[in-house]
Amino acid sequence: MRIDLENYGKDESYEIRLQISLIKNAEGMLPYYEEKRDKFEEYIHERIKKIKEILNVEHAEVFENGRIIFKF
Repeated sequence: MRIDLENYGKDESYEIRLQISLIKNAEGMLPYYEEKRDKFEEYIHERIKKIKEILNVEHAEVFENGRIIFKF
């Protein structure tokens, strides 16, 4: 499913962008903290769960200004 953030309210789109930023940040740190991979993966899973709850979907491609910014 295609999700365009422009179709959501200011607060919802902000929260979605925030969760995506947190995911990308955690993914970027994984190579430096390999010994904590399980904790990072759990954290990432929780962020994705939060996005799913906000959007009420299981799978989606999230777009901002016509550009895909996240896929789950």
